[in-house]
Amino acid sequence: MKYTGKKQITDRVLAVVLSLLIILATIPIRVQSVEAATETYPDDYTVTVVKDKDLSTEEPIEGASVWYTVEVSQDGGVTWDMTVEESVTPDETDASGTVVISGVASEEGDFVAGLTQVKIIYRISKDGYDEYSNELSPTILTDVTHLENDEKVELTEAPLKDLVEGTDYTISGLTSDYDGTAHPVVVTADECIVSYSEDGGTNWSGVAPTITDAGSKTIKIRIEKVLYNTLTLDVTLTVNKVDRDDFAFATPSPTDIEYETDLTYSNVATSSQEPQAVTYGSSDTTIATVDSKGLVTFLKAGTVSITASMLGSDNYYASTAEYSITATPMIRPDLYFETSVPSAMTYSSGLTFSNNAIDDVSDGTISYSIVSQKRDGLDVEDVATIDPNTGVLSINASGIVVVKAEVTGGSNYLDDEAGYSLTIN
Repeated sequence: MKYTGKKQITDRVLAVVLSLLIILATIPIRVQSVEAATETYPDDYTVTVVKDKDLSTEEPIEGASVWYTVEVSQDGGVTWDMTVEESVTPDETDASGTVVISGVASEEGDFVAGLTQVKIIYRISKDGYDEYSNELSPTILTDVTHLENDEKVELTEAPLKDLVEGTDYTISGLTSDYDGTAHPVVVTADECIVSYSEDGGTNWSGVAPTITDAGSKTIKIRIEKVLYNTLTLDVTLTVNKVDRDDFAFATPSPTDIEYETDLTYSNVATSSQEPQAVTYGSSDTTIATVDSKGLVTFLKAGTVSITASMLGSDNYYASTAEYSITATPMIRPDLYFETSVPSAMTYSSGLTFSNNAIDDVSDGTISYSIVSQKRDGLDVEDVATIDPNTGVLSINASGIVVVKAEVTGGSNYLDDEAGYSLTIN
């Protein structure tokens, strides 16, 4: 078959077109895009946080805190001012465990054709899990490539922590003194659930146990807190006995009383705080005795201490009280001589004179002495001498002698004295 010139030209044009189409078909689309110079921009980076990425059904972790920084550079290391600083309030993963790291995608005009690098550093934390951090080495981007955006991170559950006394919780009110009121144990523990058992752990309650009367009882305390091991403690509540503060005699400080025969004095000790039997005692039973009702009987004048003792009770220690009382001596009946006014005597050699002093109560010792001797109005010392025990005068010369008798040392009576005057011619 022969072709015309026009036909030959047409065939040649078609052959050239077909050759171009074949060549274009062998060039990759990416190269085509480059040659087309169509600008595209990198995507934001998405991180999904799960509890176990190896399980067939992964469990997303919601509320995990994600801190991150993004650095972008172009053409051999020129760093643009596009860094996202680690923020005070981090992003948190959503219900699907996902958080989007922003700052990777560029606004239009930032990227131009050429070499671009992106580096992402991020840190993930959540209570109850070990912290996770990662740094993506600089990834080369061009205006036609995209950053991988389906990172999946597994957080490992951290071991439960132990509650520490003084830091996580405190316990007070374990020991108190009896005062008639209920004393509770006090547990202070923030963000904790505290419960108590008074039967060894069978039954638990949120109401703190109390103790009122003196004694002890052991209870259990259970403290629970999220992310912590449950703590169970055995503690003992104790109330101490106390001293009675109102045990006393009706008259704590009695005044002195004058002794007399069969003298008695009543003073009773009492208490309103769990009263018990009272016993009494005397410090000197030769002076006074006391009976079971607090009645004191004096045997003689003097000072004595009376004590009272009350037995202890459930909530009070044994009690004691004491007072002192003095029975002062009585006024003695007058001491007198057998011959109150003796007649004058005539001196002779060996002359004596006896005149006894009389003490009707016979309480004490009588002694005698010469008070004065005179002759012709002048003081002398040779008229007579006297026996101090018997009161017998030995007359040595004429004159006037004044004699005194004194009774002292009586148990129940005051001292007394008497005197007489004797003239010797």
